[in-house]
Amino acid sequence: MHRYFCVDESGSFNTSYEQYYIISGIIVEDNSILQNIHKKIEKEVRTSKNSIKELKASRIKDEKKALFINEMLDNSNIKIISLVIDKKELNNKYDFIISEFLIYNYALKELCKAALENNLIMKNDEILFFVDARSMNQKVYNDLESYLNLEFFDILKKVNVVYKDSSITREIQMADYVSNVIYGYYNKTNRAYEHIKKIKNIPIKLIP
Repeated sequence: MHRYFCVDESGSFNTSYEQYYIISGIIVEDNSILQNIHKKIEKEVRTSKNSIKELKASRIKDEKKALFINEMLDNSNIKIISLVIDKKELNNKYDFIISEFLIYNYALKELCKAALENNLIMKNDEILFFVDARSMNQKVYNDLESYLNLEFFDILKKVNVVYKDSSITREIQMADYVSNVIYGYYNKTNRAYEHIKKIKNIPIKLIP
């Protein structure tokens, strides 16, 4: 089975003022489902005063973020999952510096493992990750795809990683809303989760 796995994160691993780093993924067989939901809700969210190009989660109200997530949770063809890394606990166990690129690769691998554990993706699936393009050189881009293929070589048929500009990629914007809401719940920076009817239907894996 070919599945899209659209990913985005909230928080920074190497900042001291926030305890949790979040990465979330949305899994679909047809990514046009996410595009159509985003277009539909965007019409409700945008106003004449809201002319920003990208509807980033950090720029819209809690109840507006919840509209996108509630619509996804009502659709049986869409699966959502999140990974929460407790940086304080991790730093207490391991006293060394981890680069943002390394922790992102690790977190994406653990998110994929969590999706397998929750049967959101299956053995021998072919996974196409949509991830936000970052300021990385080509070697770093290639290393992530190679790393994931090596990690899951005996489980998944193939892993492909496609880097997208989040400002024009609706699927990644949808993952941004999920990560932002989970981030707000754990770091207590927003209360968007209170507007989500089926918040308990989102599997969350906590590390460590």
